[in-house]
Amino acid sequence: MLNPQPAARRILVAHKQHIANAGMQGALDSSRLALLVDCCDPSHPYFASLLAGAHLLVTDYSNGIEACRKLQRVPLPGRERQPSVMIVSNRDGEVAIRHAFEAGVKGYVLLSADLDAFVDGVERVYAGERFVCGRPCEMQIAKSATITRARC
Repeated sequence: MLNPQPAARRILVAHKQHIANAGMQGALDSSRLALLVDCCDPSHPYFASLLAGAHLLVTDYSNGIEACRKLQRVPLPGRERQPSVMIVSNRDGEVAIRHAFEAGVKGYVLLSADLDAFVDGVERVYAGERFVCGRPCEMQIAKSATITRARC
């Protein structure tokens, strides 16, 4: 009897920086995770329909905050669980990071983090954990025991 394949996790990578999109998509495509990765610019007309089918949105700071606000105001219909949001940003200040988590973001990774830490963050956020990665972020958020911190 064949073992059934695990269901693929649908990840939407929608970062304003096109080079970041390409790098994150490549890292996820070559990872050990069973993923279906879509990639688009957040301003693309198909963004909303891609988000409707995603389990996790990986995006930049401003689009991540906006997506959390929209999902709270108008949840996607027919979904038991709304997509989680993970931000990949160069903003490492305490105010920005706290603002992101208060808005509903589940993961925060600095652009300077290595790709293994990024993939680990995707896996943990998908699993329902809160995640932060990046040396300055780790020091800023160290007080919170509810967030998993990775070595980056």
